[in-house]
Amino acid sequence: MAFDGDEGTVTGIARKQSTASMIEGTVYVYMLVNDEDWVYIDEWYNSKTRGTLGVEGTFPCESGATYKAVFVVTAYVDGVPETETVERIKVCP
Repeated sequence: MAFDGDEGTVTGIARKQSTASMIEGTVYVYMLVNDEDWVYIDEWYNSKTRGTLGVEGTFPCESGATYKAVFVVTAYVDGVPETETVERIKVCP
């Protein structure tokens, strides 16, 4: 997650392993409100049957606000889904 002025950018990258028939990913963005509630802002999705998966999106950000990006990736091996989740938290400058 990166910020440029009043715009934030999130990027999720995952490489499909040879045993997987497909890989899909969604990046979700949340903003922290009242120091306790994560409020949904937006999401972006992509899928691939080979190569590297990339998911990217932009969102408006408020200076001083805290944002959380959650990247959820699912790979399908013999029809069975295997999911991994990564999250990052940053403050918009």
